[in-house]
Order: sequence, then structure tokens, then C-alpha cells
Amino acid sequence: MKNKWFFGLCCAMFAAVLPVAADEVTVEEDSAENLLQNASFETPGRTEILAANWSAAGYRPAVRTNEKAFDGKYSMKITGDGQNYFGLRQIVPGAKLQGKSKLEVSASFYYENDLRGHFFPIYFIVSADGKQFYPQPRVRKNSDPKVQWFKAGAVLDLTPYTKIRHVEIYTLGWKYGKNYFSGTVYIDNFEAFAE
Repeated sequence: MKNKWFFGLCCAMFAAVLPVAADEVTVEEDSAENLLQNASFETPGRTEILAANWSAAGYRPAVRTNEKAFDGKYSMKITGDGQNYFGLRQIVPGAKLQGKSKLEVSASFYYENDLRGHFFPIYFIVSADGKQFYPQPRVRKNSDPKVQWFKAGAVLDLTPYTKIRHVEIYTLGWKYGKNYFSGTVYIDNFEAFAE
């Protein structure tokens, strides 16, 4: 009798667990895909100071560091010297964007000191329909917090483009007037979602 009661209890507990496991699988299937690889810079590139899947795109590179991090142990550090362009980029293939209406990109930033020159936390270059386009970027604002992590984002409207070859997502330290970018900023936890 006791064995039958114990067997029945085990069956009831097992049946009660099944729906939870099925729900968990459904949530994983529905979760959006971050289109950027190594988005928190945890994986090194060819050398310890580079991050896998990211490039400098012809500019002086950002440097992978464990000095500060928003997520994980590493971030990318850009130290503008007032004399050069600095950059960090990753390319999102057009195949992942076809049929989507927008691309939302965000990252966490930490401005260690005041900056001169233009700094674009998020900058887009779209290769589509046989041309290149330069949609409105997200520019550093004077109201952005200093010496603390904060999240900044930008949205790219994909509807004007018929055939997207790829989208390049940059962080750039640029030249404004006679002033090149100067200052120190840390970047972590990039996210790019298309919908």
C-alpha cells in the first residue's frame, strides 16, 4: 500500500514539473537574437588588447581592458589623444535584416573625463541598394552622465532600403572643427536587435 502511494506521489510530481520545462523551452525560442557577436568583449582577438569580432575599421583601435566593466570582466577603452580618429566597429549581414522594419542598438558607456571633438557612441553606415547611407547617429550629449555607467541607444529605420547588403555599427571619436576627439571612454554590453 505504501509503495502504491509513493508511486502515485512521484507520478504527480513528475507531471507537475513537465509544463514548466515546456514553458522554459518556449521562452528560449521566442527570445530575440543579439546580432552583435562578443558584445561584452569577453573574448580576446588576435592579441589581448583586441576583441574578437570587432575591428578598428581603418581608425586607431579601442583597447580591450579589465580596468572597468559594466557586464563581465572586460570593456573596450577609447583614449582620444586629440590628434587621431578612433573607432570600433562590427558588421551586421543584410540577411539578418531583410524584412525587418528597424534595428535598435544600445550599449553601456562610461565617460571618465570631459571630451573634446565629436564622439559618436553609436554610428551607422548602411550599404543597401547599391549605395552607402549615413543615417543620423547618436552623438554624445552634454547631459550624459560622467564617471558612471549609463545606457545609450539609437534606432535605425530599415524601411527606406529595399536590399540591404550590410549595416556597419560604429563607435567613433571624430574631428570637429580643428579639434580631434580627446578624452577617455569605456564601452560595454553592445546590443543590436532587429524587428
